[in-house]
Amino acid sequence: MNILFKDLEIKQETKQAIDALGLVETTDIQHHAIACRHDLQLNEKRDEWRTGKTFAFAIPMIEHIDLNNKNIQGLVICPTRELTLQVYKEFVKLVKFNKKIKITYIYGGESYQKQFRALKEHPQIVVATPGRAIDHLNRGTINLSDLSMLIMDEADEMLKMGFQDDLETLLKDTPQDRQTALFSATIPAFIKGVAKKYQKTPEIIRIKSKSLT
Repeated sequence: MNILFKDLEIKQETKQAIDALGLVETTDIQHHAIACRHDLQLNEKRDEWRTGKTFAFAIPMIEHIDLNNKNIQGLVICPTRELTLQVYKEFVKLVKFNKKIKITYIYGGESYQKQFRALKEHPQIVVATPGRAIDHLNRGTINLSDLSMLIMDEADEMLKMGFQDDLETLLKDTPQDRQTALFSATIPAFIKGVAKKYQKTPEIIRIKSKSLT
């Protein structure tokens, strides 16, 4: 049996948001990623790659946000704007009762002015596509010097779409003491290389699907 959300050692506001969604028990990936602090999972800042859903990395990221720091502390990279917006909406659900945590999204094809305004609000968490994240880095409109957690969601899909150089840039140009987690359906050579080069004592977690569709 997986652990119950009410038994997690997380913010009360996050538990309240999860309860409002009608969720009771963690899924396999959520259990392995966030449930047990003594298991050296994301809540203990251990580097990992795994296949999973948004809450598996969103809950630990929210837990590690320093509310007194207005700089970006969490960055989630997604392959498409559709997934970027979807992940952003899941974060919004989790901070429903914690308005001190600010989150925004940035992706290509959207107005820069809108994104400039959102970034001036000092979000602690940003969900972005690779190219637009690097674009803002080059423009100086995002500052990742205080980044403590970097998530690459659907990492294998980003490789298929030709984002390898962009991912490498983000890995090189963010603080070396950050935690890095990669979620991937497969583990291609590039991801193995990232684990070896950029992660510290990485934990590999494989979740077997109970059914195939």
